[in-house]
Amino acid sequence: MVFCSLSGQSAPRRDWHLNVNFSVPEVAYIQIYGTALDFKVQFRGFAHGSLFRINDIQMRYVIASNGSDKKLTAQLSENMPMGVQLELRITEPNGAIAPAGGDFVEITSNPIDVLNYISNAKLDERVMDFRLKVDDTAIPATNVNRTITFTLKEQQ
Repeated sequence: MVFCSLSGQSAPRRDWHLNVNFSVPEVAYIQIYGTALDFKVQFRGFAHGSLFRINDIQMRYVIASNGSDKKLTAQLSENMPMGVQLELRITEPNGAIAPAGGDFVEITSNPIDVLNYISNAKLDERVMDFRLKVDDTAIPATNVNRTITFTLKEQQ
């Protein structure tokens, strides 16, 4: 048992002050649901205006950010072969702007902005549509692979 005594005529304290210290980290996060785009290129014939039929591929993504405005860029590990293009159309989150205005944009080995002005966002799933275009100048190839890198950067 511990006894404490106070000398003098001290009144009991009715309030106590504590300092609160915390930090909120900057968040810049993107997750794409899926790991590969596996396009099936099929000969379509001569009557359709294009030699090949290729199905578009749709994936979903989630993006979160806080603080200053961010932008999302996309870049291929190397350019596609001659006669082949990979294109992306991305659904804009609230407040963000897709520079292509909701149209498809070609992805190359140079980074391109696919979303601008992403800020204070915690978003539900959104949609990314990928399209492979192959014209009659394309050289036959088997198992061509490229990597797409998506990067969240500070908006400048």
